[in-house]
Amino acid sequence: MILKLEQGIEEIDRWLSNRKAEIESIAYSPTVRTLDWKLVEPLLQGETYRLKEYFILSLIQPDGSLRNTLGNGSNVKDRKYFKSSMAGNTTVSDPLVGRSTNVPSIVISTPLWALPPIPNRVIGVLSGSIRLDRIINVTNSLQYGSESYAFALNSEGVPIVNASSNLTGNLDRSTASFLNSKDSELAEIARHMTARQIDIKLVKINEKWVYVAYAPLNEVNWSMALVIPRNNIESQLQALNLLAFIGCGLLVPAMLAAIWLIYSSEQNRVQAEREAMLNRISGRIRASLELDQIVQSTVEEIVNLLHLERAGFGWYEPQQKTLQILWESGSSENQKQILTFEPHFAGDLSVRLEQGEPIILDSDTLPESTNQPLKLQANSYLAVPVRVQNQAQGYLVCSRATHWLWMGEEIQLLKAVADQLAIAITQSHLYSQTQDQVKLLNSTITELKKPKLI
Repeated sequence: MILKLEQGIEEIDRWLSNRKAEIESIAYSPTVRTLDWKLVEPLLQGETYRLKEYFILSLIQPDGSLRNTLGNGSNVKDRKYFKSSMAGNTTVSDPLVGRSTNVPSIVISTPLWALPPIPNRVIGVLSGSIRLDRIINVTNSLQYGSESYAFALNSEGVPIVNASSNLTGNLDRSTASFLNSKDSELAEIARHMTARQIDIKLVKINEKWVYVAYAPLNEVNWSMALVIPRNNIESQLQALNLLAFIGCGLLVPAMLAAIWLIYSSEQNRVQAEREAMLNRISGRIRASLELDQIVQSTVEEIVNLLHLERAGFGWYEPQQKTLQILWESGSSENQKQILTFEPHFAGDLSVRLEQGEPIILDSDTLPESTNQPLKLQANSYLAVPVRVQNQAQGYLVCSRATHWLWMGEEIQLLKAVADQLAIAITQSHLYSQTQDQVKLLNSTITELKKPKLI
């Protein structure tokens, strides 16, 4: 029950994380940061064609005035997402109805930072509007037998996705918060959800006994719940022996409660450490354009956090089919060196890179004899693609000293790190291009200032 809910939450969180990374990547473009709509509009039109999830991309000036790719304009200075991004945050809004489109959607916004050497200063906001369909579909797919359903609440307890569309609210259509529900059990569940708690409770809602499992999302301040009729759960337990049930009735709940407490505490600690690492990486990217420093610090943090034998980042050369590892960190004190790794047993990495999925070295792909600088055991090696448009493609490579079963949480974390590295690489590349253009312009101006011989 909890597992099914967590799978749905993980899918939405991962989807939102990818959308945030896309908006942040576009926002690092020097063209976008000119705030000149004549220059910015063609770029954003191309991005809406490339990124199918967004039906509008918008450029917002510091005073809240907005221009979007539909050719419309409005002012959003009162919107919470605009205020949050002007304060330096990448934000996912609660559902709203677009003022220029009248379409229910969510908005993902990110700050536009002044180009170096100007100190960190927000000069505007870039936003993308996404229809609610994806979140609604995932929520509606969460079921556990007949008459079960799921719903999502925002931070104020207002339902943003619900089995009953009449009870769904947004920023432009007032809907009663579940916190104020006349049903005391539902109001209590809503209080726990807005407090970002995780639990399962047996309650009576609308004169029916149901189990309610609830948990918060990580990428936005929402919480999701799965409501299951009591009979759906308990009918599966009727085959249990009554005597065994009585004998274990007191012990099992206590054991389960203790296990759940330990598991929750450990999961919260691990999650906090991983979120802190991602925040540090994001902060380094925002504060610096030194790619060497960003990547080296990132691979060192990954080794320490996941207790790896080694981690590195390298560029894939499709012609030679080699992976040149330029940044590397390990648990040993051996001197670091540039390694050329030939992953022929994994096939053409450029094809795997396009698929966007990590590669795990298992016993079927492990070669019998290879002349490699990395000594790998089966299942010890994981390579996560870092996809950067119009540039060399890279891999974040992690390895264990022994046979290892990579957990889904570890893979999701490394995917998130890969997204941040892609942003750093894009930002560094764009900055280099800008510097080259500035040098060329200065050189041209110098030549023009020289006296002409007649």
